[in-house]
Amino acid sequence: MARNKQASFAKRKREQERQAKAAEKRARRKARAIDKAENGGGGMMYADVSPQSDKPTDEEVMRAIERAMNPGKRLGRTSAVASSGSAKLFVGNVDYDTNEEELKALFVKAGFDVVTANVARDRATGQSRGFAFVELGSPAQAGEAISKMAGAEIHGRELRLSPADRGR
Repeated sequence: MARNKQASFAKRKREQERQAKAAEKRARRKARAIDKAENGGGGMMYADVSPQSDKPTDEEVMRAIERAMNPGKRLGRTSAVASSGSAKLFVGNVDYDTNEEELKALFVKAGFDVVTANVARDRATGQSRGFAFVELGSPAQAGEAISKMAGAEIHGRELRLSPADRGR
């Protein structure tokens, strides 16, 4: 009899803990939604979850071939300068709600010639991974952007910029 009481007590306690965790999770979600609405988020924002192109670029194919031909060898890294004269930047600490258009607009507003802006997304869920790549018109603009955009904020998060490392 005492054993049954202990088992039912433990079961009730586990259920209460589970319910408390669920309530905390709901409260955090509600607080985030309220914060978004108050800070000009305009309520719920939906991310574009269209599948990214699975077709590799010519550069990626060549790198894969080179890696296959030289197993175990660490290949040299190249600069962040593309063959077309543009330069790619890594943008870290990007808010999960930031989309490509907002990121591109931030750089254009600062006076830079943006070729592309890509927010990295999880393939399965479409959720942002918290970083992005911005390709600028020239390597000189990339260096200027790193110094000028230091401390720039988007959705309340300070962006971290560095040259993208293409040779990995």
